[in-house]
Amino acid sequence: MDTKAISGDIVEQLKRAKKPAEPAFFQMRRGGRNLTIDAEGYWSYPALIPAGEGAVLWLSLVLATVAMPEKKHTALFRPKCMVLTKPESCLLVRYDHFRLSHDPFPTVAWDKPLAMFPHQSVAGLTYEQLEQKETILLALYPAAASAFVKSGQLPDDFRTAYLELIHPAFLPFLNPLAPKFVAALKVAEFAQS
Repeated sequence: MDTKAISGDIVEQLKRAKKPAEPAFFQMRRGGRNLTIDAEGYWSYPALIPAGEGAVLWLSLVLATVAMPEKKHTALFRPKCMVLTKPESCLLVRYDHFRLSHDPFPTVAWDKPLAMFPHQSVAGLTYEQLEQKETILLALYPAAASAFVKSGQLPDDFRTAYLELIHPAFLPFLNPLAPKFVAALKVAEFAQS
């Protein structure tokens, strides 16, 4: 057997073959254009997190979901990840996937639904009405962030809008991750004594 002919054939085949896929590390290093996060699910409205002098970050939890179209509901499961962003932007500051990294809720089962969507306070709204209320809530964030930074309190209009829209299933999970924010919501169940 002529080993030179075989090795020459392999070299020719390699030259003609498609270039191998570029390693993910190189793709990320070039600016993160190909970075992927698993954040599909039901997002909480952002909780405000103190981030240095006069600044806040937005913390959102994402619940895993299973659509139940025949019942016109969506089953909500425990949080699968946490997303921390610069306010009113898509600039990702931190992302934690709770199955793949530190799980702050290790005793909560992954396979048991916690609640259903829509919840009582939004169940009667059309999609357009819900989106309009969400737009109003988001417009209240700058003033709420300013008050929160100055006094640790939230304006009444913000608290009312936030508590009307947020699914109650989020609050027990937001409490340990954003305790100052949840305290400022003045929810009796989480009031600090």
